[in-house]
Formats: sequence, C-alpha cells, structure tokens
Amino acid sequence: MDDPTSPSTSWLTTKLESFKLRWERIKNLYQPENRYAIERNLPFRAGLYTFAFGVALGYLKALPEGIKRFRDYQSGKKFLSPFDVARRRLDYFIVYGMRSGARVGFKLAFTPFMILLSTTHLTVFRNKFSAWYLPMTSALTCTIAAYPFGVTGWVQGFLFGATSGSLFASAIWLAAWYMERSTDGLYRLLKKEYEDNMQENIRVWKQNASQPKTLFGMKWAFHGKELNEIEADESEDDW
Repeated sequence: MDDPTSPSTSWLTTKLESFKLRWERIKNLYQPENRYAIERNLPFRAGLYTFAFGVALGYLKALPEGIKRFRDYQSGKKFLSPFDVARRRLDYFIVYGMRSGARVGFKLAFTPFMILLSTTHLTVFRNKFSAWYLPMTSALTCTIAAYPFGVTGWVQGFLFGATSGSLFASAIWLAAWYMERSTDGLYRLLKKEYEDNMQENIRVWKQNASQPKTLFGMKWAFHGKELNEIEADESEDDW
C-alpha cells in the first residue's frame, strides 16, 4: 500500500487538487452571473453570426441548381394554374435553398466556434492566456473539420490551421508589444472592455424597454410594469 506521505503520492494529490480547482473555474463560467463573460458569450455570438452568413451564402449558391432541378421536376407534370406553378416553385426554392444554406452555415460556423470556444476555455482552465493557444486550437479544429477528406485532408487542414493560428498569434504578440503588455495582460484588458460594453448595452436596452411607449395617444407598458405604476412614477417625478 502506498504511503500517503511519499513524494509520488503527494505529487499526485497536488495534481488532482489543481485539476479540481481548474475544473471549478470552467463550471463557474456557466453560472448566471457570468452570462456576459467573453469566454462564454463570444464563441456563441461568432458561431451564430457565421452561421447566418453561411445560410445566406449557401442559399444564393443553391439557387441556380434549384432552378434546374425544378425544371426537371416540372417537366411532364400538370398544374392547376400558373399561380399553382409559382407557388410550388417558391416552396421548392425555399426548402432546397434553406437545406443547402443550413449545410453551408454549419460548416462555416464550426471552425470559428470551436477555435474560440477551446481557446477561451483553455484560458479559463489555466487562468492564463497565451498566444500559443491559437495555433494549437486552430490546427486541431481544422484537422477535425477535414476528417471526411482522408489523410491528405487531415494534413492540409492541420497545416492550414497551424499557419492561420500562427498569423493571429503573431498579431497578438505585436499588439501586446506595442501596448507594452504581456499577452495575458492584453487579453484581460480586452475581456474587461468587452464585458463592460455588453453589460452597458444590456442595461440601456432594459432601460429603453421598460419605458412606456406612446401609440395612438395611449401608453403601453412592457416587461410586466403596469400602466398605473408608470403613471404613479411620473406623478412622483412631477413633485
């Protein structure tokens, strides 16, 4: 039986305690009070915007193919009226275009989402940011994305991810050197500015949404605030 005071056992215990502490930081990231944290908010926002762009791009890309397919589908069939033809064409374009757009959107959103998610969560896990995270996460993500293309695709994906990640890392190093900060200090500064800006935007939005709106000479309340409460607040302000 191992002696709990032996150097190997104490080293293992220290490592386990360190891992538990780091894992607690990851779990605390998803507490309600941290919903505006950059590590939690930025990857999902980037993935959402990229997905929307991919849907639009895939839809436009699929339109010529959709027109050709509908002509093939239309040949030899009888329709009730020209309006029926237009309606079926529109339905076909919507379904075919959105299916193609969703496919392109998922492909485009996967890479930036996973790179940002793994980089920011690795920063929280280690409680320190390093520019070396970007080449590692980019290479790993692009290798996974190139999985359907075989070994050649893996190599190309790895090289592309490592190269693009190194370029971003170089830009971060140069920015940190110009601002006379460490890369971790630059990350903390950007994190603070991002989260402060998010909280300010949410505060302004809630403040505007809670104000009574005038429509056709009538006041409308939002967010559960009753009209008589609004009028009472206004009467207090008058005094």
